[in-house]
Amino acid sequence: RLKYFAIDLGVAMQLTNICRDINEDAEINRVYLPKDMINLPIDSFKNPTKENIKKINLVRNTLLTLANNYYESGDKGIAHLPSKTARAVLIASRLYQNIGIKILNTNSSYVSQRVYLNKFEKIKITLKLLLKFNYKKDIENHNEVLHLSLVKLPDAHVK
Repeated sequence: RLKYFAIDLGVAMQLTNICRDINEDAEINRVYLPKDMINLPIDSFKNPTKENIKKINLVRNTLLTLANNYYESGDKGIAHLPSKTARAVLIASRLYQNIGIKILNTNSSYVSQRVYLNKFEKIKITLKLLLKFNYKKDIENHNEVLHLSLVKLPDAHVK
């Protein structure tokens, strides 16, 4: 049952990566944003109009908000890993999640400088986690709705 939560954590981190790197990916002629959310030619990412910047940022923000749902689910599985492993995975997860949160909170444009966490932010997040780390015994039920778009992939949790 833990594999569903692991898949969710992977989805969350990949969404964050996609959203953080929109501009860099466009520079090498790649776009990973879902076409059903925004179907623009690569040039619209490289040399965007103000309107396209707004559209792309809106899709990015929507995906980052969605990623937070996947991080929340992933956390439920992390708590059941061996303690040392759980702490390491949770720190990596939370650092990545906070990149997305920083993008949302600063409302920076995808064409702006790449958003990252500085050393102080990383230390603060890590210390907070270590102080409140909670090892759980009972595994919560997985939210199948999170896997509806993964239905054709192996190990997806869809009936």
